[in-house]
Amino acid sequence: MNKHWEDVLSVCFDGASTMSGHLNGVQSKYKEKNNSIMYVHCYAHCLNLALVDSICEKSNSKGKQNRLIFNLLGTVQFIYNFIENSPMRHATLEKVAKETGDKLHTLKSCSNTRWACRAEAVKAIMNNYEVLIIAIENICENCPVPEMRAKGIGLLYQLKTFDFIFGMYMMNPILMLILKVSTLLQEPNLNLVLAMKNVNSLRSTLDSMRNDDSEYKQMFDRSVILCKKHDIAIPDSNSRKVSTRLDSNSSNQAFFNTKFDELKITVFYPLLDKLLSGIDLRFKQDTFDLVDAIACMLNMNLTQKTTKILSTFSKVSEDELITELKLLKNYENAMQLNGASSKSIYEWIDWLKTTGNSTVYTCVFKTLKMFTIIPVTSCTCERVFSKLTIVKNKLRSTMSQERLESLLLLFTEQEIVSKVDLNAVIDEFNNRKQINIIYWHCVESSCKGRIITINRDIKSQPKENSHNHVLDPCKIRCKMAVNNIKEAAVHTQNTAHDIISTVQIVPGVAGAMPSVHHLKHTIRRVRTRNQCTPPIPKTVSDLKISDEYTKTMKGEQFLIFDSGASQDRILIFSTENNLKLMDQSTNWLVDGTFKTFSAGCAYVPPDNVINAYEEILEIQFYVENEDLLMPFLDYFEDNWIGKITGRRKTRRQPRHPIDIWNCHYSAKNGLPTTNNAVEGWNR
Repeated sequence: MNKHWEDVLSVCFDGASTMSGHLNGVQSKYKEKNNSIMYVHCYAHCLNLALVDSICEKSNSKGKQNRLIFNLLGTVQFIYNFIENSPMRHATLEKVAKETGDKLHTLKSCSNTRWACRAEAVKAIMNNYEVLIIAIENICENCPVPEMRAKGIGLLYQLKTFDFIFGMYMMNPILMLILKVSTLLQEPNLNLVLAMKNVNSLRSTLDSMRNDDSEYKQMFDRSVILCKKHDIAIPDSNSRKVSTRLDSNSSNQAFFNTKFDELKITVFYPLLDKLLSGIDLRFKQDTFDLVDAIACMLNMNLTQKTTKILSTFSKVSEDELITELKLLKNYENAMQLNGASSKSIYEWIDWLKTTGNSTVYTCVFKTLKMFTIIPVTSCTCERVFSKLTIVKNKLRSTMSQERLESLLLLFTEQEIVSKVDLNAVIDEFNNRKQINIIYWHCVESSCKGRIITINRDIKSQPKENSHNHVLDPCKIRCKMAVNNIKEAAVHTQNTAHDIISTVQIVPGVAGAMPSVHHLKHTIRRVRTRNQCTPPIPKTVSDLKISDEYTKTMKGEQFLIFDSGASQDRILIFSTENNLKLMDQSTNWLVDGTFKTFSAGCAYVPPDNVINAYEEILEIQFYVENEDLLMPFLDYFEDNWIGKITGRRKTRRQPRHPIDIWNCHYSAKNGLPTTNNAVEGWNR
């Protein structure tokens, strides 16, 4: 990248010890190169950690005040797993939603890496609550698996508890606020001022919810209404006897008359208190002091502390910075802005550039410009790694680095790619000179020498010491002869023996050629790889037979008759020699491919086949199972015996006449009754 460590202003990544550790982390390694580098803990990560800390208890924590919210998110995840892990259960949910006319919202998983999923998951459960109750009840009634039915019953029990409903209505507005700010903090062009203002706005909103009982009362009332609608009991507050001994547990010191007061003090207040303290703790960074210093500078009210912070940050003289601000304060038609908003900073930079004062007030201009490039979030970079697992999968594991980077760029910058004119790209490729890339390798299989040529220009030379052996002209001529054999195998229909015998081999090379057996195997492999068989036709009329498939490998005519494209098309394949053999034979043996053989009544004399068949039908087994055997008997009569028609009860001619498939005379005269011997000859 041709960058120096002295030019690095700040780095931004998550708070993992590997990255942010001040002793052996990446941050410390960077500061060894440049001690003035500013480390910014990703603001989006900070907000997510504050939320996680307020809900998920640490392993060494003994408090249980947030157990209700902890159980809520666990149940939400269990609902997702129970419904989405089975297509049948998901189909039941969709069926119930369609029957009730409710709009089904997609269920979301509470993933640890997707921060927005918690708000989306809770909102989906709240909107689909009634549909989920009916769907899970139907699943429990019809589920054949005892384990799944037990899980469904337990899930219904959790869904029909007041704690779950209250936690759902309480967490939804809080998570939606965090989702909105978290989405903003993940913007790639966000600056520190705007990020801090939104974090402060979130904190003020949560603080107002903490101090205003109307928000909590609305959550509780909505929970009570839903419980009454579904006949869910609202538990009373736990009443206990006052302990007569000293008790250090703070949770035992409060007694509540109603469930309203109990949940407010034991669940609602602790959640917001932990969330507010987490925001204060996680967002206490060096960048906050820098933002305050920038605000003082734009308000022309620098102190000794803020001046030192700015001079250290931008590496300018404190005296020069104070001098420039004094001049700007009394400058005619200077910027008159109040506050350090994001807009005002960029307006100051634009004013200094357009008026030509950027070369005069260099310290102020440099400080503002450096401040605008401090990163706030590392989410954009982390999304690249997430998309890398999609771009480079198991099917693309051998792609080159250049191709991988190009595909990754197209995938990550989809907003830019969507504006590209595809027709212009096609025209550009069409107007380019055709590129002929050839990859060359040494004739020695053990040699790693490689050369790449593009339009006959060498673009890649062999690596050093990779191609340093003596050339063997004999092997080169052998390779050329084998290539000629492969070309003949692809472009001709000659036999393998004819191809090998016609290829010209230089005298003295024949001894180094592969054996005839290996050459024939090579010809078969090449023909198999390059064979382009026609597509399978959907109907007989769609069948198109090219000339190469109408002849044998020896060039003899194989297709001797074709009635033409129709549904009753007849094709006869044979050769002149085979027709003569058939004409000289007294008996023909055929298999059942063309439906000319029946297994029933095969050894009864042809004149007695019908009587034997009717006697079989009078057996008690056939009489008792007539309804069950009727489809089979109808098929058998249509094809082999002949179906009874008309008032005279006569049988019509079957599809396959009895004389063709009957084997009585063949067995009597000692002739074979099967064609196994003939087909064995084909093997």
